[in-house]
Amino acid sequence: MDPAYCGVSTLILILNALAIDPNVRWRGGWRWYGNESMLLERCCLEEERVRREGISLEQYCGLARCQGAALVMKRPIRLEEEIAECSDEMYSLEEFRRDVINAVCMPPSIDWDGADNIEVDAYVHPSRSNGGFFLVASFARSSLRQTGDGHFSPIAAYHPPTDSCLVLDVARFKYSPFWVPVKDLYDAMIPADTVTEKSRGWILMFPPAKASKGKRRGTEKPISTEELEGKRPAACVPLAGTGELICPVERIKIEYCSVKK
Repeated sequence: MDPAYCGVSTLILILNALAIDPNVRWRGGWRWYGNESMLLERCCLEEERVRREGISLEQYCGLARCQGAALVMKRPIRLEEEIAECSDEMYSLEEFRRDVINAVCMPPSIDWDGADNIEVDAYVHPSRSNGGFFLVASFARSSLRQTGDGHFSPIAAYHPPTDSCLVLDVARFKYSPFWVPVKDLYDAMIPADTVTEKSRGWILMFPPAKASKGKRRGTEKPISTEELEGKRPAACVPLAGTGELICPVERIKIEYCSVKK
């Protein structure tokens, strides 16, 4: 993994965990995000620029939505005295801790029933019946006395006795997964990104809605595995790296994508 690929690598990890179809085949018949190029080769962001500069929190969210993931982005409150003036996307330490606990205790299930027509708002208080989410943190390494600056990684566990969470660091060449107090990680998200001049933050990532199991309406013909999973048959899916278009308007979608603005 390139050092600046932490955001894209984290996104790929989550997309695979959510069983989201990349609409291209990685190898053989496997539709799987095998590497960063599979995502960036069909993206409005230049791969070489991402390799040099990485991506911002907003770009991460844009890329995730382009791949079909549902999400909620949250930012920390910079100073306690700013609580009265904070925007709708700014949340307290208590909210972050609650999200961490919910994410690790009730992760999303990719096979749960009744997933159709459920909005993201239904996950504000996740339960066994409506699924859950994965949590990704975007933070400043320097605030945790680590080398480097902006970084993305998913949160994998929570330890109540020490109020700490496990950061599943995607830059394995640099750091192994590490435990950090929830407050310290929250504080590490407060410093502004030099590019956006906004605080970093965390993202709640949900699986896309899928069709319920059963049969088509008005027919006895059962729903195929591909239809149930929201995927196209493998024979219709191009191989990654060939440059073959996924759909006729793909180039137009890339040209006018809001992520690069």
